[in-house]
Amino acid sequence: METKKRMNNFLIQGGILACAGILVRIIGMAYRIPLTKIIGNIGNYYYGTAYEIYSMILLVSSYSIPLALSKEMSTKIALGQYRNARKVFHGAMFYAVIVGLLGSIGAWFLAPTLGVGSDVSLRVLSPTILFSAILGVFRGYFQGHRTMLPTSFSQILEQIANAIGSLTLAYFLTRTYYRTGNMDGVYTYGAAGSAIGTEIGVLFALLFMVAIFVMYQPRAKKLLKRDVSGVEDSYQDIMKIIILTLTPVIFSTFIYNISGTIDVYFYNEINEKIQMNQEAMKSFWGIFTGQYKTLIAVPIALASAISSSMIPTITTAVAKGERKDVNRRVDMAFKFTLLLAVPATFGFICLAEPILKMLFGSNYMDTSAKLFWYGGVNIILYCISTISNSVLQSIGQLKLPVRHSAISLIVHIVVLVPLLYYRRLHV
Repeated sequence: METKKRMNNFLIQGGILACAGILVRIIGMAYRIPLTKIIGNIGNYYYGTAYEIYSMILLVSSYSIPLALSKEMSTKIALGQYRNARKVFHGAMFYAVIVGLLGSIGAWFLAPTLGVGSDVSLRVLSPTILFSAILGVFRGYFQGHRTMLPTSFSQILEQIANAIGSLTLAYFLTRTYYRTGNMDGVYTYGAAGSAIGTEIGVLFALLFMVAIFVMYQPRAKKLLKRDVSGVEDSYQDIMKIIILTLTPVIFSTFIYNISGTIDVYFYNEINEKIQMNQEAMKSFWGIFTGQYKTLIAVPIALASAISSSMIPTITTAVAKGERKDVNRRVDMAFKFTLLLAVPATFGFICLAEPILKMLFGSNYMDTSAKLFWYGGVNIILYCISTISNSVLQSIGQLKLPVRHSAISLIVHIVVLVPLLYYRRLHV
């Protein structure tokens, strides 16, 4: 009975986060349509290039904090060590502030290397790395307590604020430069307006999570009084646990996601060598980031949500030695994810043209449709990979995702370069 109750709770929490994730992606997709019309494909190129670098720094500095924090906190809570769970939270916050600040400074000084257009967007995004790191700690705190509601609501609020801020600022900034006839300014500062919207979204989500955290403290204090484990780790031991947990997770996530940054580098370098038209080059990349990546992110959000809700529950089951419960949860997660990922994949492949025409118009339709014909299957692959990595991390096999991610990255580069250089496949 207890196992069935926990299984139902896992599905409910996963469903809540999945619904929120899909809603967030739908909002993101919806606002990118008018945003593309405001800043154009070249503006999307500037923003997309800056965002890839921002994402890479975010991955290294703080992206994995919620996952690692929820894993360690759920383990401590399962063992009744509520004081140690709180210490894990404090240690993670200290870590997040330090690495988030370093990441923000690094992004600011790295921006000029991107060249004119993307540099402004990256500098605008740089403080967001610190805010995102702190936000991740609060999200991980509640996920460690096995409740996904605060994270879900904060994600929705973040995306709504992001959409409103991005569209408003991009519109007014592009209008300003349109009046002067400065098209470089239109694309550069339109992209920067979108970047400011991203920062506004993170700030709104952070304020929301702080408010929920303050409201939760009376209950947290009651839990501390229930701690009769007699075990209390030092902060030195806690920081060691956090770093040992975070390091392999960061490496695997970094390797797994750095392919986007590598794509930007090789795409620009190779297409310049083969003397591809600059405007076409930027437009194609704008389509790739603004249309293809935006749309496939919707079903992939499901796997991310399931994996986030799965980690604390599986970690708890592992800590209690409930092997059958672990197997049931993993099996359920894969079935639930594939139940939606497979139809979504075939839907994008078969209905690429009508979907794109309805959402983005008929410009560059051939290029846009080909991206989905050739790359639609990535939805299934990304979903399986996301769930698999989370399972391995939950059961303590932290090194395997690093190894698998490294192998996939090498294969990616080996295939990417000749396709760009010899086959001239562009994006």
